Amino acid sequence: MGKSTNNEAEYRALIAALERAVRYCKDHVEHYSNSELLVKQLKGQYRVKAGNLKLLFGKVSTMRKKFDSVKHNLCSQDRQAAGKD
Repeated sequence: MGKSTNNEAEYRALIAALERAVRYCKDHVEHYSNSELLVKQLKGQYRVKAGNLKLLFGKVSTMRKKFDSVKHNLCSQDRQAAGKD
């Protein structure tokens, strides 16, 4: 990925996942992330202020239109740790 912020990496990972998902389904996609910023920006609860994220946000917004619905979920660190057992 080269040099990028953790927020850019979160957006790029989501873009890659959506690019893969669109090959297999067009209906409902659920996305889970521990990035509060990412999830709340995608839900419209936070504004996208950083210029480096605006382009990535736009790409995700365009890709979301390829599905009937996309749900973004915030998962806690506790939930992630439980899944590693």
